[in-house]
Amino acid sequence: MLVFALSIAVGILVWVGYNLIGEIGGAAFVPTGQKEIDRVLAKLNLKPGKKFYDLGSGDGRVVRTAVEKFGVKGVGVELNPWLVWWSNLKNCHPNLQFVRKDFWKMDLSDADYIYFYQSPRAAKRLGKKMNKEGKSGLIIISKAFEIRDGNIERKRTVVIENRSYFIYQT
Repeated sequence: MLVFALSIAVGILVWVGYNLIGEIGGAAFVPTGQKEIDRVLAKLNLKPGKKFYDLGSGDGRVVRTAVEKFGVKGVGVELNPWLVWWSNLKNCHPNLQFVRKDFWKMDLSDADYIYFYQSPRAAKRLGKKMNKEGKSGLIIISKAFEIRDGNIERKRTVVIENRSYFIYQT
């Protein structure tokens, strides 16, 4: 019984630690409901075969839905090893991969779509990164936080279940 209690306590400490690190580096894992994901992706007119990155992919549900329902090639990028493990465990699609990496250090120049749900500070930083390496025509979907950078054009705002999705194009 003591071993079980210690295992639970260690698990909770690890979970709290990763969420605190996430808050400092970007955002903690806050899952989006499947109905909301379906609705926002349906409004994006995703093209089959194009490259879709989910930066901070959590349990992989957004990028998995994009691959399964819209035929894109997906990459889920996540720092939390447990979430990467879980995403890979649930993955059974050849056009989808999950990687444990810091997306700030990744080359994202091959992205056609980027889905992003982080923090206001991270959204500003993403704008600067995409100004440098985003290809022409890149679509960026930022949930909840605007990218305040003059070189990335906001095309529209989609509101689903009282949540704003800001759609940008380079």
